[in-house]
Amino acid sequence: MNTNLIEFLAEGKETVKFFTNEELDIKHIFSEENGKWLHSLNVDGKEYSYSFDVPKYNNELEEKRYKKRYFKLSIYKALSSHFNKELPWGALTGIRPTKLAYSQLEETGEFVDFFTNVMCVSKEKTNLIKNIL
Repeated sequence: MNTNLIEFLAEGKETVKFFTNEELDIKHIFSEENGKWLHSLNVDGKEYSYSFDVPKYNNELEEKRYKKRYFKLSIYKALSSHFNKELPWGALTGIRPTKLAYSQLEETGEFVDFFTNVMCVSKEKTNLIKNIL
C-alpha cells in the first residue's frame, strides 16, 4: 500500500486484512480542496474516490483523529466495493464503538445515522450499541 498519509499506513494495512490476506496493489492519495477532504484510491487498477466535509476540530490531535477515521473509511468503502463485501461493524473495525457513539451523541445529539450511513455499520450492530448505551 502506498499513501501520502504515511502516519496511518499501519491502520490502512490493518483494514485491508479484514477483506483479504492476498497482496493488493493499493495507491491512496489524500488532498484537501474547498472545505473537503478528498481520498483517491486505486485498488489493483480500479479507481475509487471519496469526498468528506472537513470536520470541525479544536486542535492537532482532533484533526489527526478525524483524518485517520476518514482514511480508514475510504479504504473500507473501496475494498467493500472491490470485493462486494460488507462487514458487520463497517469501518469501525478496531475502534471502540460505544466510545465513538458517546462522542457523536455529545457532538450531534445522535449516533445512529452516523453509524449506519457514514461508517457502514449494520443495523443489528447499531441496535446493539443503542441497547448498551
